Amino acid sequence: MILKDMPTDPPAETSEVVSTMTSLVRFCNKSHTDSMQIDEPLSEEARNEMSVDEQQHYDWMHKPVSQKVDSYLTVFALDLKSPTKLVRETTQARFELLAELAGLKLADFMKPAVEKIASNIFGKPLRMFLPPTQIGYMEAMTYLLRIEPSLLSISEELLRLISEAVGLGELDEAHPPVHPMHKISRRVMVLSAQTKAAAIRLITASLIVVEFFNKHQNLRQRATALLFKALYSSDKEVKLAAHDGLKFLLTHQSRLPREHLQAGLRPVLMNLADASKLTTDSLEGLARLLGLLTNYFKVEIASKLIDHFAALANDENLRSAAYGPMADNDIIRKLVRLLNIFHLLPRAAIVYLDPVMQQVVQAETKIHAVSPTPFTPPMSAFLDGFPEEAVKILFSHIKDSRWVQSFRHVIQEGTATRFIQELKDKGSHLAERLEEAEHGHAGVPSILLCLDLAKSDPNWMAGKSDILDALKVVWASQFTTGMDDSAFASARLVLIRAIYTIWMEVFKVSPRVDILVTLSLIFTQPLEMSYADVLDFIAVHVSNKTSAEFKHQAVQHLFVLLDDQGTPESHLLQYLRVIVIPLMTAEFRQTVIPDDVVSDGFMTKISGKVWKVPTSQWPHDVLIELLQVTSILILHGLPKPGTDTRPL
Repeated sequence: MILKDMPTDPPAETSEVVSTMTSLVRFCNKSHTDSMQIDEPLSEEARNEMSVDEQQHYDWMHKPVSQKVDSYLTVFALDLKSPTKLVRETTQARFELLAELAGLKLADFMKPAVEKIASNIFGKPLRMFLPPTQIGYMEAMTYLLRIEPSLLSISEELLRLISEAVGLGELDEAHPPVHPMHKISRRVMVLSAQTKAAAIRLITASLIVVEFFNKHQNLRQRATALLFKALYSSDKEVKLAAHDGLKFLLTHQSRLPREHLQAGLRPVLMNLADASKLTTDSLEGLARLLGLLTNYFKVEIASKLIDHFAALANDENLRSAAYGPMADNDIIRKLVRLLNIFHLLPRAAIVYLDPVMQQVVQAETKIHAVSPTPFTPPMSAFLDGFPEEAVKILFSHIKDSRWVQSFRHVIQEGTATRFIQELKDKGSHLAERLEEAEHGHAGVPSILLCLDLAKSDPNWMAGKSDILDALKVVWASQFTTGMDDSAFASARLVLIRAIYTIWMEVFKVSPRVDILVTLSLIFTQPLEMSYADVLDFIAVHVSNKTSAEFKHQAVQHLFVLLDDQGTPESHLLQYLRVIVIPLMTAEFRQTVIPDDVVSDGFMTKISGKVWKVPTSQWPHDVLIELLQVTSILILHGLPKPGTDTRPL
């Protein structure tokens, strides 16, 4: 009664109600092996002390479930045809649970109630009832038809019911009125769609009765035509029911009759002839048809789809779409559904991969896309069907930032797993493109691809030494050679930000000293950009989330830079300031034995390479940082006078 009295749009607490009912059914029908069950029979004296109600309750609780079947069916059977969807679904789940507890097949459990339910539904024509009741009746019969083995036999009453269901399905759905004075309530539109969906589900379930439809070809043709037509409905539930119906029909029939197929395809093919007649519903229906009937379509249909895409994706349409919510733009929705058809075409559609990608690149360029667009998911599906060819197309346009940007959207979306894996397998090609670039900025598109791959799979990038080595060369060239900032200022900043982001992604999964050495170059030249995120990364991740052993290695690398005569003073200065001093401070804070920090001859090395060298040999800025290192060692690493007798 709780579920029956709930509103049409039930509250969120319904799951709790259903869960409670399920628990009650299990509690009242425990198996004899349950530990809480009373094994010993009730004594006569104890039984006499009970009231009549208590005795009846005791007897009921101790009956086997198989002996309660008739009682349960008497109480709950008619709920199968309830107008409320939640009541119907809960009743179905309850019967399946009781059949399991009784150790019976569902067909055997339901058999005693079939005649009662069916006779109640067959008693009057469906047209005599309101839509909610019609829906309940059709859903009840659908449930009974789907139980295996079949519980319903072929009869005139069943024929009449299915004929009525086909008639209800053929009725036009209620749509929002064009004129504001003509009002159709939302409830009327919802009930219209729900009735149509219920009729289609009943027709689909009745397809199991093959002999029935073989004897009524006219009805079969009407039912098949209805399934095709419903694919183009504007209601999601109707479209899903029609798709499931056609899928079931094709599963049980290898090939559709020619006249049925022509009748089903004619509406969509007529609309496909003219771009102005395309609708989102017809395109979505075509996609569903292609998913079911791929072998019935010629791959040349792709040429027409590309022409329609180009016609719709004109400058005016895309310009207006770029300055508003694209999800609400009708032109964008049509373009997306056009793209969603290509991955459903036969394998020969590979020849259209490049032309389709070209259309997407042009469209995304016109709307100034810098992140995944509505075109990305369908294009990802198309590319993922031909990963090798897709990667070839990418590398053929690797220097064109517009093409690379659209491919980056696919990588960022992350759904084209086969394409992304193929691109990873061709990682050496990316390294070659970086090495072949005439200057670093020519490799920006390739570097941005590396950035997206590093973000999606940093472990993979950490293992690609050829790519990392090529990136180091490009990175070093930004700070060690003369750059024409007036010509490449914007591209240079994009390149620098992309590469240091790759360093940070790799370092998080594989801490490496060489990355810190390379990363510190960014501080050697003034840039028109904020690199606060690099400083935060060093302060938070490098200083706090790496081991003491790693910090010790990074600090010890200072002596490698001191020995290298080719190390620029600016690089030595920034490595001291940004890497050595913070890590040495964190290392002393992290360890409990200060001697571990100054192990491996650290004191001997710094004494010989720093303290014993005349201060005049050091640039002023470097000398300040070396004094800072010395103060940290005196404070934490050297024995304090009067408290430690260790020799210096």
